Amino acid sequence: MAQLAPKVKGRKPKAGPALGEEFAEVLSDAINPHGKTAESYNEDIVDAFNQMPKEAIENAAALCRDMGNDAAKKEDWETAAGHYTSVLAAYPHDHEVLCNRSLCYLHLKRGQESLNDAALAVNLKPKFTKGYYRLGCALEECKMWKESAAIFAKVVEMEPNNVEASGRLIKARGMLEMVMNVERVQDPNWMHKPAPEKTELEKRTEEAQALTEKEMGALREELGQSMFDPEYLQATMSVTDKWYADSMMAKGLNAHLLAHSAVLAPRMELTRMLDKGYCDSFCEAIRAHVPQLVPSGKSGVVLLLGSAMGLLPVVTMEAGANQVYVCEPHGFCAKMAHATVGRHTLISFERENWSRLPMSIGMAERTKQAGSAAFKMGKYDQAIALYSEALQAVDTLSEDGELKANLLCNRSLAYLKLKEGESALTDAKLAQKCMPEFAKAHYRAAQAYHGLGMVREATAALQTVLKHSKGAKNDEAEKMLAELKEQPARITSTMSAPSKNRLPARQDKGQRLTVQEVNDTIEARCNRVKALHKPFADLRMHHEINHKIDCLYLSNFDFQLLGMGLIQSVNNLKQQEILRKDALVFPPAARVWAMAVQVLTDTGVPVHMEAIERVFWSPVNQNIYMDKPFYRRVIKPLTKPTIAFCFDFRGHTPLIKADRFQLDLTVVDDGKVNAVVFWYEMPLGQAGTVTTAPTAALPPGARQLGLGQAMQWIPVQEVHQGQELSLEARHNKTSIFFGHPGRPADPPRRGLVLGSQLRYSQDSHFNRTLAAAVRKAMFRLKPTEPALVLHVNSGFGTQSIVAAQARPSVSDFVVACEKSATLIGVAERAARDNSVSERICFLQKDCRNLKAHEDLKNKADILILECVDTPLINEGILHYLQHLRGSFTKEYATIIPAAAVMKGMLVQMRNGEIHGVDMTMSDAYRWSKEVFPVHLQEGEYIQLTEVFDMFVFDFGSSAVEQQIEHLDVVIAKDGIVSAIVFWFDLILDEEIIVSTSPFVPESQQLSFGQGLVYLQPAETRVKRGATVPLLAAHNSVEMAFTIEEDKMTRKGSDCETLSHTRFDPRWEGARANLDDQWKKIMQSLGYNPKECHYLQEAVMRFAAQPAAFGVDSGVAERCSLTFLAE
Repeated sequence: MAQLAPKVKGRKPKAGPALGEEFAEVLSDAINPHGKTAESYNEDIVDAFNQMPKEAIENAAALCRDMGNDAAKKEDWETAAGHYTSVLAAYPHDHEVLCNRSLCYLHLKRGQESLNDAALAVNLKPKFTKGYYRLGCALEECKMWKESAAIFAKVVEMEPNNVEASGRLIKARGMLEMVMNVERVQDPNWMHKPAPEKTELEKRTEEAQALTEKEMGALREELGQSMFDPEYLQATMSVTDKWYADSMMAKGLNAHLLAHSAVLAPRMELTRMLDKGYCDSFCEAIRAHVPQLVPSGKSGVVLLLGSAMGLLPVVTMEAGANQVYVCEPHGFCAKMAHATVGRHTLISFERENWSRLPMSIGMAERTKQAGSAAFKMGKYDQAIALYSEALQAVDTLSEDGELKANLLCNRSLAYLKLKEGESALTDAKLAQKCMPEFAKAHYRAAQAYHGLGMVREATAALQTVLKHSKGAKNDEAEKMLAELKEQPARITSTMSAPSKNRLPARQDKGQRLTVQEVNDTIEARCNRVKALHKPFADLRMHHEINHKIDCLYLSNFDFQLLGMGLIQSVNNLKQQEILRKDALVFPPAARVWAMAVQVLTDTGVPVHMEAIERVFWSPVNQNIYMDKPFYRRVIKPLTKPTIAFCFDFRGHTPLIKADRFQLDLTVVDDGKVNAVVFWYEMPLGQAGTVTTAPTAALPPGARQLGLGQAMQWIPVQEVHQGQELSLEARHNKTSIFFGHPGRPADPPRRGLVLGSQLRYSQDSHFNRTLAAAVRKAMFRLKPTEPALVLHVNSGFGTQSIVAAQARPSVSDFVVACEKSATLIGVAERAARDNSVSERICFLQKDCRNLKAHEDLKNKADILILECVDTPLINEGILHYLQHLRGSFTKEYATIIPAAAVMKGMLVQMRNGEIHGVDMTMSDAYRWSKEVFPVHLQEGEYIQLTEVFDMFVFDFGSSAVEQQIEHLDVVIAKDGIVSAIVFWFDLILDEEIIVSTSPFVPESQQLSFGQGLVYLQPAETRVKRGATVPLLAAHNSVEMAFTIEEDKMTRKGSDCETLSHTRFDPRWEGARANLDDQWKKIMQSLGYNPKECHYLQEAVMRFAAQPAAFGVDSGVAERCSLTFLAE
């Protein structure tokens, strides 16, 4: 086993035996680094140790090790590496010291040396986890992503709870994927390279996987026969039900859906935090009522159900609460609340006690930054005082010559700004003593000499600047030298005498707080807030909560009011006697309004599309926004809004129980009722009333929340103006339902279509402009010859019907391809309603499976493609074109759309201060690995560049091939580049263009929205006029964007990569695990097919009553889509 160097554990090493003069001289010469290369320095140290007695070596090694550790704690990595090198000269096989020196080299950006030390350390001790972690970091520094991912995976395997390794593993895998995508795009032949020959083991593995996939395919087909029973909507469910308790499959599925909901929760809380109506109302309510608790004789204990990423507990603490409990059912949100409180406490304490904080090297750095900020604002006296204070700390605590020299140079420049040349020259000379080859110090001296009229000395200083500058070049020094050549050796001084009234640096060291006092004070403040990771309805007295609550803030509501367990949580607080009967509750009550509506089947073109009503259903309530143009067009109110429910949440009121009653609505217009829209309003005391009502129904003086309204589909009933419509309104404490009284429930059904798919299909502007292009193309054909139209991804068949109706006197024919059986059924019914069923053939298949002469007798004259999405190419439009063009279309066939141009802009999307609280940490939950669809609104982003073109697709010739663009994007505004927003202009023909741009008028905006990609590897601080090297690439299906960091480093201080992490690694790890969890559920089902029925039942019940099981309604709906879509 390798011998380790002796350690000094918490004590100063004792002096070893005195060295002889000869040995002392040898050692002194060895440790003197001046005039030596790194290799000769190491050789001299080894030779010196070889000549020393063993006892002296042990003591010297222990001393060097301790000095190295101290230097590393101070982040003086160069000095620490030197001390560790001294230890390794005597003990070259000490894996711990090698690991420590690897860390030093890592911080010094000497990746290869760090890699060498870490590799040697793990070779010396194969089970050294810390060594493997350092090896992974070194490989990461060398941009060897594949190898670093493998090493970090090994670390996680050795220490499953190692959060840092998990985060770096995720980052390494993400960077590896991104690099591979870019490499594929840069390789012109990557798609055509032959696959390497497979080994026998690989072949057997593939055969086993194929067999498993076949079995799973049969299982999925069986699961696909699921039916949703509307009776589930009326039932009351909970985790205590027998069907749930007896099924391990139901429990496993619920755990998966809860994990999925937990991953989505931070993004939802972030959206809530950025909702101005929500934040302003609750913060005002807290600041208005919490300060009154203690003066009124109460103990000042506040409970918050929901934290808005930690904003609300901070505001409550600042408002004067003695104890704050904040409950979050999802771990990431609870963690964020705790972190936000801690961060705000540190920041506020530092602001309040800046002059009394204990000085340290880190504090000196921050004082330097404060001095620089004062300098930029022109407060030169204040800057000098701050630089002087930082210099005092450096003189006392550190021998860091570089930091001291920089401080002196900065103070020298401040003196120059005040025309105090002698003081500036003194600081410049002191900086030269600290670092004789520091060009900046000599330049400051030259400036001071020039100001004092000493031209000859200034010239000599500038020549020294050039001597010590990189490449003997310095633009500022050369410019100044050229100016001095024309001046005499002595000129009149422009400087003045030093000021006598300057603000002095603080000398009150005795008045500073000790580190222990600071820690105690901060800990006491933080302990006033307790973040609880617990379901809202599971809080218990003397377990999670130790005090009775004086004031309760309920923010655990969603767009449908009860979907986050609002009633259950209030009932639990009353049952557990946590809530005082006289406690203040905000909101104290809620009132639900309902209105019967008709959702129209209008697609924007003059064809009958009543067949779409077949897919107007969902097991969950839909989230809608009636103020948006789309919903204003498709939703027709048929009754007056009426109060449906009133809930009282106050402490002295009885428990809220499930209820049902008849609701009478006055009909104001003729139509067919097929849905009910409902919203709510809640008082918040002195903060006024908040509501989710649409603008047309907004109460006077109320604040509108950004949650939108809820819509529930109900069976169709025709109504006429003036009559009364009776509906049954009911709630089961977790959901609100409406239905027709006395009418039996609909039979079980399937064929679910998501609300987002409906919005795409009913996008009036897109349908109208596309129909215009289709008609235009039809009329360009010869009027006597029948045309054949091929329609790909036909959806509800709207454009197929338009093409079939365009020339009624000509026997045109349309072949429409669609993969969804549900959509095909709607399209066929619509074709019959429009009397064109004989002119359209609907095929349920992928168009790439079309067979010539069988599915398509002739080549098509017109090709219509509706396979576009937010990123344009993700649906496979380029692959469809490559398969169809030429083989299934005539040579000069019209292709609609004809082309597209992809555009983009760099933006800053970050959170700053909200109500006086720094919320920048919540930016970690903005990040998304995939393209994130958005509909940009003014105020949500800061545009940092002009709009620029990235890709041009000519669908008449574009092939399935990679494309890469290296773009130098010019920055138009100072800021931090967080993401790229991109969209496309879709050129339907030479005259008709539609766009997903965020800048088009509201009436012309498409439902696709824009794509948002958070740029890797990190955010970048930029200045106006700088250029950012952006790599934009696609492989015909996916798009990739990244900042080319290697090119950016040459652009100076105008572009700076920020070092903070883009995302919470545990959050991203949980996201990555979701797919694996689902695969395990399906695999377990394959081992026990009898559980199939239980899984089907569980999915339908979770979809009908998601809140009863703590599941997000969107997650439940998407899960049910897997079983109910045809």
